[in-house]
Amino acid sequence: MRAVRFHAYGGPDVLRVEEVQAPAIGPDDVLLDVDAAGVNPLDWKIRSGALAQLMPLPLPFILGWDVAGTIASVGENVRGFMPGNAVFGMIPIGATGAYAEKAVIPASALASKPQALAPNEAAAIPVVGLAAYQLVRGQTPVEPGQTVLVLGAAGNVGRLCVALAQHDGAQVIAAGKKADLDRVDWPSEVTLLAVDKAPPSRGALAIDVLIDTVGGEVLETAITFVRPGGRLVSTVQPPDVSRAQEITGEMLQVVSDAAALKELGDLFVAGTLPIPRVTPFDMPDVARAHAIGEAEHAGKLVLSMRAT
Repeated sequence: MRAVRFHAYGGPDVLRVEEVQAPAIGPDDVLLDVDAAGVNPLDWKIRSGALAQLMPLPLPFILGWDVAGTIASVGENVRGFMPGNAVFGMIPIGATGAYAEKAVIPASALASKPQALAPNEAAAIPVVGLAAYQLVRGQTPVEPGQTVLVLGAAGNVGRLCVALAQHDGAQVIAAGKKADLDRVDWPSEVTLLAVDKAPPSRGALAIDVLIDTVGGEVLETAITFVRPGGRLVSTVQPPDVSRAQEITGEMLQVVSDAAALKELGDLFVAGTLPIPRVTPFDMPDVARAHAIGEAEHAGKLVLSMRAT
């Protein structure tokens, strides 16, 4: 089979399409004929070597954890799936990935692909969708009536956090650069906060839940808006809440969750959540996809594995 691998850390040009042996499956796994694989910022952070010490991986390595495809075979313990089923899911981060014509994924990380979603759309959902789901509905879910501030609201994860928190009854403030916020058609109930202008004074907002997808100075300022007893959850960095009064903080590590993925699929089909704007690339164009992504491309990049 063909797969995209890199043998050494570096720029996008280290990515190579190669002929490799098809992966073997275990008793709880499913082998997929991959239709599409999502490309995420984590992919180029790993490829560049920025995470080599934190996440050492055997080289050569196949990236990609968003996947949509058709089941080719199932392990002996797998129930509920059979060859020919169209599915989508999130390969556990760090496992051999989906930039390939075939990929292995635990059956527990899969959900049936809604018919209304094209493979490229389905492959755009798992990582960003599960991140948003776990940020909003995680161990301490957002409650109706709470005020939620989303940093990086115009990004793929941020937009889904805004929509899901609003769906769950929260009052949502969407924060980001004005140019980014202006590109989104926001519901009238969502309050917008441009963070590239003069920020509000310390404590000017009273936030119950702060959802962070950007980190850095923006996060440091936003922490001061969280009311005592509130909480902060970040996808970017372990939050330092020492300067804030009586708030809790955690860093989210996104995990596979088939039940949540099924629910997300229904929410996307119903129009409750916006499907990310997909920019597709054929497998040989993977280096260009990474280069565009690293240049702060807005939207979701997806590799189409069946294109010639």
